[in-house]
Amino acid sequence: MRVLSGLEQRRNMFVKGHHRAAIKTIALLAIVFWAAAALSAQTPPPKTAADYFAAGLALQQAGEHEKALEQYRAALKLEPKHFGAQVNSGVSYLVLEKYESAVDAFKAAASINPDEPRVRFYLGQACAAAGRSLEAIDAFKEALRLDPKMAEAYQALASFYGDQGHYDDAVRLMIQATQLRDNDAALYFQLGLLHLNNGSFLASLEAFNRVLTLKPDFPGAYRGLGLAYERLGRLDEAANAYAEAVTLDPKDAVSNYNSGIIAQKKGQQEKSIAAFKRAIEIQPDWSDPYRWLAEAYENLGDHVKAIIAFKEARRLKPADAAITYALANAYLAQNKYEDALEPLREVTRLQPNEPESQFQSSARTETGPRVGSRETKDHDRTEKPCAEVGAMEAKGDCRSQKRPGAHAVGIRIQRHGKVRRGRRRVFEGYQSRPRQPRLLQPDGD
Repeated sequence: MRVLSGLEQRRNMFVKGHHRAAIKTIALLAIVFWAAAALSAQTPPPKTAADYFAAGLALQQAGEHEKALEQYRAALKLEPKHFGAQVNSGVSYLVLEKYESAVDAFKAAASINPDEPRVRFYLGQACAAAGRSLEAIDAFKEALRLDPKMAEAYQALASFYGDQGHYDDAVRLMIQATQLRDNDAALYFQLGLLHLNNGSFLASLEAFNRVLTLKPDFPGAYRGLGLAYERLGRLDEAANAYAEAVTLDPKDAVSNYNSGIIAQKKGQQEKSIAAFKRAIEIQPDWSDPYRWLAEAYENLGDHVKAIIAFKEARRLKPADAAITYALANAYLAQNKYEDALEPLREVTRLQPNEPESQFQSSARTETGPRVGSRETKDHDRTEKPCAEVGAMEAKGDCRSQKRPGAHAVGIRIQRHGKVRRGRRRVFEGYQSRPRQPRLLQPDGD
């Protein structure tokens, strides 16, 4: 074996070291290449408008409307004429009560697809919520031109005409809606309310009975029947209807209250007191039950309890001149003339130019959602327009008389008189507003 010289040994070591370095370099490059390839395989391709739309829809269905709008905006940035993103953006804006933005979104959608009737209907809803009544009516009419069988558009138009007091037109439109959806209890319920406000009480009975045929456990329909029967003077049937409403929903403050009013009209003071107390227990911040509870106590001659109830009614509704005036009369019935002065002065401050009769009011039932307002008929209490308080009333004497203290503020004390306009109340159950717009799915259905 040949012995290598020192020079040869050093050369061989250099070559081997160079080879090892080269191998390491090649291995490192291979690792970098495959890592880059793997990273490239894991990076998703850029999102499309359809991807953003699908993500927005999922968030929207989960109730995340702000986040859904972000996705829809991204979709519209890539594809400005994306119909579904515009429509669903409008829906989210409606839910978030950003009505002007909803109007803009639905208008944009209508410009993309002008022949889609539902977009016109949604636009009408947005305009209505934004207070643009005329634009809303035009949108609903356009929806009906595009789809004459859209019951929701008839329903919405009927509500608008009813709000303006055009009950004949409103009833006609609502009847058309019921003809298109004969099994929709909500439409018949609204039809019954319109008939009530229009004074067509027999027709309202028919509508509310139709509601009960379709949905027998709906307490609002029984309340509507009670109101119609009352207006027709059929107080026993009204009392039975309100009793049914309370049976179905014991926590219905309005039906309990209305039961009390009917009992009071029938002279059943103790029964009316019990009903008013139930209404107060359910809704303690409502002044009307306290007001008529006080009247029931007065009818029984319990002026102390009447004053307590009148004071509570006044606390809850301090700007109501009728309640303040009734409190003054309750004080005068007990000869508490000094106590009566303050509420009497307050009456003149609240209504300085109104005649005295405006402050004298008779019990009335609550009607539910009303479009416009309508005074009730006089009942047995208003047949004694000059009934005095205290001893004079006990004797049945209807002579007008001035009480000490009353003349100090120039008001003649006279307890009963014209009916007043009742407080607006809302029926529980079906809502009078149209249904929330249906979200568009990725396939556009």
